[in-house]
Amino acid sequence: MEEQTGLKKKNIKEPVCVTRANGFIGSWLVRTLLDHGYTTIHASVFPGSDASHLFALPGAADPDVRLVVHEADVLDAKVVSNAVEGCADGGVFHVASQCSLEDPVDPQRELVTPAVQGTLNVLAAAKMFNVRRVVVTSSISALVPNPSWPSNTPFDESSWTDLDYVTRPRKINCVQTKSVGCPVVGNDILRGLFCTSPCEVGQLFPISLQFCKRLLKARES
Repeated sequence: MEEQTGLKKKNIKEPVCVTRANGFIGSWLVRTLLDHGYTTIHASVFPGSDASHLFALPGAADPDVRLVVHEADVLDAKVVSNAVEGCADGGVFHVASQCSLEDPVDPQRELVTPAVQGTLNVLAAAKMFNVRRVVVTSSISALVPNPSWPSNTPFDESSWTDLDYVTRPRKINCVQTKSVGCPVVGNDILRGLFCTSPCEVGQLFPISLQFCKRLLKARES
C-alpha cells in the first residue's frame, strides 16, 4: 500500500492561488485545499499582515507542500500578477474583499474601489497567465435588497441590488458586492475564463447578530 503522510498523494492537484489567504474564510480554504491534495498553494496576504498560522494547518508541514506567501495589495496589479503566476492549470480563489461593521468615512475609497478594482486586477492576472478557472466569493447582498423585484418570486441571476436604494448609510456593503458582480460580467477580461461567484442563500434576518449572540452564549464551537 502506498504510504500516506498527511496528504492524499494519489490525488495531487495543480497549483492554486488564494487571495487574503490568512483571513477567516481564506485560511479555512487553504486547509480544505491541503486536505484535498493541493501541494502548491500561492497564499496572497495583505502586506504586513500575519500569515504564520497558515503553516500550522494540518498538512502544511508536509515535505511535499509548497505554501508560498505573497504580500499583495489587490489594488497593486503587478504584485497580484506575481501571486497568480504559475496557477494556470489549478485556478484562483479570490477571497479578499473589504468589509466594515461601521459606517465608512469614504465608502468609495474604503470599500467599493478595493472590491471592484481588486477583482478586476485578479481577473486580469488570471487572463494574463491563462488561468481557466476563477472563484470569486460573493454575498447575498449582491442580490438583495431589490425593492422592484416581484413579490413571491424566487431570486435568480437576473436580480441585482438596487444601487439607488443601497447607496445610503449602512447599506454600502451591498454596493460593493453588487458593483463587483454587475459591471465585471461581460468585461473583455472574462473572455476565456470560467468564473463562478458563489452566493449564500437564506432567510433575511440579522444572521450576523444572531451568530455573535450564540458565540457569546457558547453555543457554537
